[in-house]
Amino acid sequence: MSGKATERADVCVVGTGAGGGVVAKELAEAGAKVIMLERGGPSARLEPHEPVVDGAVRIFSASRALRTEVAWGVPPMPIIFGRCVGGSAALNAGTCFRLPERITEKWVTRHRLEVFQSAYLEKLYVHVETFVNIHEIEPELIGGHGRVFRRGIEALGWSGGPVHRNARGCQGAGACVVGCPHDAKLSPNLSWVPRAIEKGARLLTRCRVQRVVVKRGRAVAVEAKWHANGGTGPAQALRVEAPLVVLAGGALGTPEILWSSGLGGSSGELGRNLRLHPGVVAGGLFDEQLDGWRGAPQSYFSDQFMDEGVILLVGSVPPPLGCLLVPGFGETHKQWMSRYSGFSDAGALISDSATGRLLRGPGGRPILTYRLVEEDARRLHRALERLCRVYLAAGAKVVFPGFIGATPARNERELGEVLTRFGPSLPRRRLVGGSLHPMGTCTMGVSPESSVVDPFGRVHGVEGVYVADGSILPTSTVVNPQETIMTLATHIAWGIRDGAHA
Repeated sequence: MSGKATERADVCVVGTGAGGGVVAKELAEAGAKVIMLERGGPSARLEPHEPVVDGAVRIFSASRALRTEVAWGVPPMPIIFGRCVGGSAALNAGTCFRLPERITEKWVTRHRLEVFQSAYLEKLYVHVETFVNIHEIEPELIGGHGRVFRRGIEALGWSGGPVHRNARGCQGAGACVVGCPHDAKLSPNLSWVPRAIEKGARLLTRCRVQRVVVKRGRAVAVEAKWHANGGTGPAQALRVEAPLVVLAGGALGTPEILWSSGLGGSSGELGRNLRLHPGVVAGGLFDEQLDGWRGAPQSYFSDQFMDEGVILLVGSVPPPLGCLLVPGFGETHKQWMSRYSGFSDAGALISDSATGRLLRGPGGRPILTYRLVEEDARRLHRALERLCRVYLAAGAKVVFPGFIGATPARNERELGEVLTRFGPSLPRRRLVGGSLHPMGTCTMGVSPESSVVDPFGRVHGVEGVYVADGSILPTSTVVNPQETIMTLATHIAWGIRDGAHA
C-alpha cells in the first residue's frame, strides 16, 4: 500500500446505487458536504449500433461491474449484482413497482413500521417517481414479446398491465442491463449521483471500505483502501472523517462492513433473513415474427396471483443468451433456434417464505446459505404452469418450461403431463435458478432485540451510522425492489436532514 489520504465531510455515503445515490443527492441538496465512496468503477454503456452481447462482453470483462456470489443449498443460487457507480440499478431493466398493499400492510401491522402508512408513503413515491420519471411504458416500446404476453393474459381474464420504468427518451435499444446507448434509463449513475455532484458532493471510486470508526458510541470516520488514478495506481489508505455514515453496499456488502466495524450484531440478526426472490422462466414459440430483443427488455406483467406472493413478468433477451432457454442439442437445437424471431420468454418471481443467511467466513469473506423450502417449490411449480398457460392462450405453437428435464409442450394436456411427471412441486435439484434481488440481512424494526436498524435506518446501539439499501427490507417485496429501495432511502435521508437521528 502506498500513501495515505484524509478527507472530511458532513456525511460519508458508502455505495452509489438505488440507496446510496438517493441519500447522497437528498443530503447534498440540503447543503451537507457529502463524500460518496464506491467500491467499483464508473458505469459504462453500449455504443450506438453495438450488438448487446458484444457490448456486454466488452464492458463486463473490462470493468468487472457484474459480479456473482453463490448461496449454497439445494439448488445452489447464483446471486448477480452490480459493482459500479449506480450499483445493481445501473444493470437492471429499469422496471419499477410500488410495493404491493398487502406487503405495506404487513410491514405496518406486524413490523410496526409507520413509514409505510399510506399518506407519507404516497409523498415519498411521488418524490421519487418525479425525479427519475417513473411512468407506464409507451405502447410502441412494449415490443412483440410484450404483445403476445398481454394477449395471453387478456385471453385468460387475468389482471395485469404495462410495467412502469425510470426512463426518458427510450428508443427501444433493449440494452438496459448493459448500459443504454442513449442514456435513457435514469439509473442512479445518470440521475441521483450526478445531481449530488452538481450540488457539491464528491465521488471517489474503487474504494473498498474496511470499517466505520466509532468513538464513545458515535461514528467519527470511515477507513478504506482506495485505488486512485482510475484504479491503475497502488492502493492507499483513505480516511473520511464524518459524524454521519450511511452504508448502502447492498444485502451482501453492508453486513461485511458492519461485522468489520463491530456494529449491528447485538440482536443476533445481522446476516440473517436473506431473501433471494427465486423465480422460474418459460418460453413460447409463435409463428409470427416477434423479434423480442427489440423494445424494452421487460414490458408487461400480471399481478393476478399477488395474494399468493407471485408476479408474472415478460422479458426478452437477444439470441446469444436466449439460446440457453431453448431445449435440445445439435440439430434439434439448431432447428428450434432457426425460428427464434418467433420466440418470447417470461419469468415468475415468488416472495420466498424461507430465509437464507450470510455468514462471515475465513478472512472475513462472506459465505451464503439458502434452502428452498417445499412450499416455495410448490409455488414455483404453479407459477411455471401459469407462465406456460399464458403463452398457450396467446397462440404459442409450443411452450418450453424452464427447468432441467422438462420437454416442450404443444397444448395444455402435454403441459400437464410434463409437470405431473415431477409431482406437485418442482424438483429443487432441477431448477435453473438465480437471484437478482437479494434482500434482508440488516432488517429494519422497532426493537433492538429483533432487528439491526430502527425505522429511520439507524443502526441500533450506535449514533451516526445508518443503512439505506435492500438489506433493511423486513421481508421479500414480491415485486422488483428498486422503487422500494429508492423510497426508503429518501425517507432515511429526510430523517437525517430533519434531525430525526438526534
